[in-house]
Amino acid sequence: MLNLNYSQGVRLSYTEWYTAIKSSFESLFFVSSTSTDSLVNCRNIYKDTLGASNKFGDYQLRPNFLIAMVVAPELFNKENALLSLNTVKDKLISPLGIKTLDESDWNYNGDYFNSDCSDYKTAGGFNYHQGPVRRLCTISPNFLKNSCKYLFGLICCRNGFGQ
Repeated sequence: MLNLNYSQGVRLSYTEWYTAIKSSFESLFFVSSTSTDSLVNCRNIYKDTLGASNKFGDYQLRPNFLIAMVVAPELFNKENALLSLNTVKDKLISPLGIKTLDESDWNYNGDYFNSDCSDYKTAGGFNYHQGPVRRLCTISPNFLKNSCKYLFGLICCRNGFGQ
């Protein structure tokens, strides 16, 4: 597990950083089906954050880890990666694209109204990352099957039912 004290001037080479990250990644970021943390809302996912100021934020299902899978697939345990991809398929993929937050999350709000100033949860686009669907621009036909190997971009915010 990565535990470095930077106040004492610890310096690492890139190889040492890589080794430390790789050895800690799964244990710190994967939320398994057996996780007993009281904040867990969704299991078989990779955390979007670690040490969030709002602790529940570490356990929100968001699609951002898919980018990490593309950039650094060697960090991911293959079996856990496939479990998490199935979770994404079941909970985030919609006919219009990919949701930015799982609908079962208490913070979910799938309707995005940038011009709304009357509701705190949507005012000025506050909920841009709280559930609206992003249309997948260009992806491989085997997107989920091949561990997100070919993800080229995400565009276009859509409301809960595609408005």
